[in-house]
Amino acid sequence: ESNKSGALAAYATDNELHNEDTHFGSEWYNEVMSGGKIKVFSPYMLRDKITSTYSMPIKYNGKIIGAINADINLGGISDELAAEEGNSEDNFTVLLSDSGIIAAHSTNKDMILKDAVSDNAFLKSIFETAKSDTEALDTQKSITTGKESQFIFVPVDIEGADTNWVFGTIT
Repeated sequence: ESNKSGALAAYATDNELHNEDTHFGSEWYNEVMSGGKIKVFSPYMLRDKITSTYSMPIKYNGKIIGAINADINLGGISDELAAEEGNSEDNFTVLLSDSGIIAAHSTNKDMILKDAVSDNAFLKSIFETAKSDTEALDTQKSITTGKESQFIFVPVDIEGADTNWVFGTIT
């Protein structure tokens, strides 16, 4: 079976294989085709699951000829973080996407998919430091508890990726 463009665009879900060419114009395809680098996109909901798309270019003789992606279910990360001892309202861990969107949260799943940094200059500053591949540590009064808290943000190394995610621990 072929699609309209002649491109291979197989997509597997729930033990089914789909052949379609709806990827043209999609963010995961266009950004990787134009940038030529691996990218891990901000989380979103897909079939009631917190998901991120990992996308990479396919190169032949140094030329980009296509892109491949995988959708990753991130729900288990929050569960793993929640299983760590010591989680509480004022001691928690978050995973932030390259754009500052909460992808996982150890104590409050309602915060997932919320922007954690745009409206907070302090968080944005330490987030940007961690995104630039440097650990960031600072102290400030927490907006959720009102207590003086330590914020530790560390970069997540995604080899070859053009995106930088961040783990943050607030204690």
